[in-house]
Amino acid sequence: QLTQLYVQTISLPIRMHLFIVDGVGSVVASLSQDDAFRAGLEQLVTPLVNGLSSEVEKPAVLCEILDRLTTIIRQIHVRDGSTKAADVGRLISSTFWPVIRQCMAQHPSDPKVVEKSCRLLKHSMRCVSDLFKPNVPDVARTLVTAFTQFQHSSYLYSAEILANSYASDPEIVPVLAELFNQLSNIGLQVLINSKDKLQEITELVEDFYGMFDRYLRYAPMIVLNAPTLQPTLQLWHVMIFVQQKDAIEAVIAFMESVFGHITETIKTNRRFADEEKAKYGQLLRPHALQVAPGLVEAIFKLMAQVPTRYVQDSLPAVLDAVRSAFPQEFSNWLEAAMAHLPPPVGSKAELQKFGEHIVRGDDTQLYEAIQDLCYRCEQVALRNRGQQDSKG
Repeated sequence: QLTQLYVQTISLPIRMHLFIVDGVGSVVASLSQDDAFRAGLEQLVTPLVNGLSSEVEKPAVLCEILDRLTTIIRQIHVRDGSTKAADVGRLISSTFWPVIRQCMAQHPSDPKVVEKSCRLLKHSMRCVSDLFKPNVPDVARTLVTAFTQFQHSSYLYSAEILANSYASDPEIVPVLAELFNQLSNIGLQVLINSKDKLQEITELVEDFYGMFDRYLRYAPMIVLNAPTLQPTLQLWHVMIFVQQKDAIEAVIAFMESVFGHITETIKTNRRFADEEKAKYGQLLRPHALQVAPGLVEAIFKLMAQVPTRYVQDSLPAVLDAVRSAFPQEFSNWLEAAMAHLPPPVGSKAELQKFGEHIVRGDDTQLYEAIQDLCYRCEQVALRNRGQQDSKG
């Protein structure tokens, strides 16, 4: 009766029908009998899969159907090795993955269809990752081909989920390495060619650096061996100027991760050091050493331009990460960087005091010094604007 209700109400507006999908899907997911579970799942999925074929020319409708399928699969929790797991694995491999690939192929330029397809892919992989494993090489090839044509950020996020699920599987690691190298190379070229208009592609910035951060966490040697690592770090001094919250958050998270690995290599008390991170930190150090001075300078150039409040609050953590990773070099880098502040920000003696707090102060002193400098830069900018307005 519930599945009949579900089918009869399928033409309702998506927001209303998702409540029914959610409820009926929950009931089916909780069925203890294997046969009843299989039959219920088929009754839920079949009309939606048929709809993906019949409504192929209507991307908005496809998005709604993909949302329904995602709502269903998110309800499913099966035990590894169980009959239910096998049934779900077959459904995903024989039905979900082919229709996901079909939707992406038929509407490659539509970011919404691609996003919904990748979302269904994510939850399908997570549901039965062991049974989905044979599809991973095909998924990787599909993502590379699709990203070559249209640089939708959803493809990069899908690559992150693959790393999450399969980075510990030695059979899949070569697939992940090839996927990472291909996607990062394409994405890097787009970022380099879009340096002057990054605000227009903030989702790509977010997921590009999100992918680097996730792979560094789950498959660090893939990142360390990637030809794109050094040029990606070299873009930091440009990326720090991106003001969109999610994008700059991903950029800074990757920065902190890199510097955090390096910091582990210089901890005096080895008992508290993470040996695994320290090993990768040694390999990251020469790469980061090349870009860190320019990054510190870029941060102070950014402060002079008065960034958003969120970015202002994030900068102390970045500087703390740099000084922890490079305590010997940081003082000289800071001196060069502070020369980019507008002269009215403070006297030589005041700036020297700020510098001491930034180099040797605790977290609170560092934070307050940066906040004070940002405030002074803002006041200088307001005065300059006022003078220009009065002249005008």
